[in-house]
Amino acid sequence: MPNISLAYQWTISVCNAPNVGYSQTYRRGQTVNGITYYDCSSLISAALTKGGFTQTNPWFTTSSMRGYLKDWGFGQIPVTEEWKPGDILWKPGHTEMCYQGYVTMGAHQSGVPLADQVSINSGPVSPTYYTECWRYGGGSATLIWIYGNRYLNQDEMENNAYVFWSTMFGYGWTLNAVAGALGNIQRESTINPGIWQNLSVNPELGFGLVQWTPSTNYTNWAVKNGYDISDGAGQCKWLAEETVPSGQWIPTSSFPQSFEEFTSSTDTPETLAEMFCLNFERAGVAAMEERKRNARNWYNYLENLSPIPPDPGLVIKNKLYKFPILKRRF
Repeated sequence: MPNISLAYQWTISVCNAPNVGYSQTYRRGQTVNGITYYDCSSLISAALTKGGFTQTNPWFTTSSMRGYLKDWGFGQIPVTEEWKPGDILWKPGHTEMCYQGYVTMGAHQSGVPLADQVSINSGPVSPTYYTECWRYGGGSATLIWIYGNRYLNQDEMENNAYVFWSTMFGYGWTLNAVAGALGNIQRESTINPGIWQNLSVNPELGFGLVQWTPSTNYTNWAVKNGYDISDGAGQCKWLAEETVPSGQWIPTSSFPQSFEEFTSSTDTPETLAEMFCLNFERAGVAAMEERKRNARNWYNYLENLSPIPPDPGLVIKNKLYKFPILKRRF
């Protein structure tokens, strides 16, 4: 089933990967000396393949891609209309994907520093810079969770970590707190909102991102509030709004901080991973060094990824959805 959101999120991850460059010679995602290469159109072709628009990547060019877009259900809108995340922008010889507003992302050119060859642009362009805008369906890309009763691989965890970061930023969490929580969540569930403890479907066991135990501590609330129990958005809402009322957060002598102090903290990811483990998870097997290491890895991965707004139906703490200042040039 085609999904522009998965194509969009994959493009963001590639644009922020450290070893991706521009080449027309090696444009088909070939890796040479540790660097994976695309050109402008092959990146979009790969993204849409990742999004399920085709099973076999055609590696189209700018001159041939519009035929594929039309066949795959994309339609043209006036290029001067408001762009939405996931829209494909085209002009003779060049194409990119809309990131936010009039900011695009894609494979730009060689001959510049590697980090700038395939990246999210640092600022907007005039809409008339492009001659055509292609959109799938009537809406823009949204956040998509990957889930199921299985262990996720690294690519899948990265997808869900980005969705978690975007969603919890909307609730007012700092990146440090998000990384600290993710350090634990990776250990508990491989960042999978649909996984059961030991892969055994048993209401008495743990379930979901943080492995609520018994699972009914979460699933009863989810059903009552209209969420599928595997919906990551519902689990994030529970974490943001029910952690304190439910009594799940219990300050310890090592970490007497409140839950609000945790979510707003700028302490190190390692410190916050330990705090979340002791005050929230109270895990039978702490594996604390693993949780801390995970937290640092997720901080390093996410610090260059600007969160995108969550589902517009979600009531978020940051009413004006402001993006943080990023360290790396986009």
